[in-house]
Amino acid sequence: MGAYVLTRLASQRPAAFRHLVLIDPVIMDPAFYEGESAKPIADPSEHPVARRRNAWMSAEEMRARFADRPPYAHWDPRVLADYCTYGLVPAADGEGLELACPPALEASVYQNALRTSPHEWLPYLAAPSTVIRAPSGERGGPLDFSLSPTWPGLGAAIGAEREELWAEQSHFIPMEVPERVAALLTERL
Repeated sequence: MGAYVLTRLASQRPAAFRHLVLIDPVIMDPAFYEGESAKPIADPSEHPVARRRNAWMSAEEMRARFADRPPYAHWDPRVLADYCTYGLVPAADGEGLELACPPALEASVYQNALRTSPHEWLPYLAAPSTVIRAPSGERGGPLDFSLSPTWPGLGAAIGAEREELWAEQSHFIPMEVPERVAALLTERL
């Protein structure tokens, strides 16, 4: 959702941005959004993300469960540890921990994002941009992020001055190769 929100903001406040670095943005083919705003709002509890496990006894329990499961198995172990440590908060019932972003809320955010096409504001981007993406193709389902959801025509559509395919990565590029992403950002700064 980062690039979706960032491009919206940059289209409305162009002077606030010197350069946009969009890393595997979830901005899909324009045809994907056609008719989405006319559909009835779906119940977030029916979205696959809403069914994520939300109760943990510790960050270590969460890390151990995710460590050998895709997509987390491909993450830098330090990033996974941080995700588990800082992505949990004390449970509302006082028993254990739960995700800081409740699964139903996360599902609702994703569902509502599909109702507004980013292609409405992309023509108004004024800042130079870099687009980094993972390989694309037919994904195995709504939660398969082994391939990129990024529209292959995005870089050309926004006039990106740099577009790169990081062929060894999945959608979770920053989690998999944080040093490489940090080097890219440092170069831009």
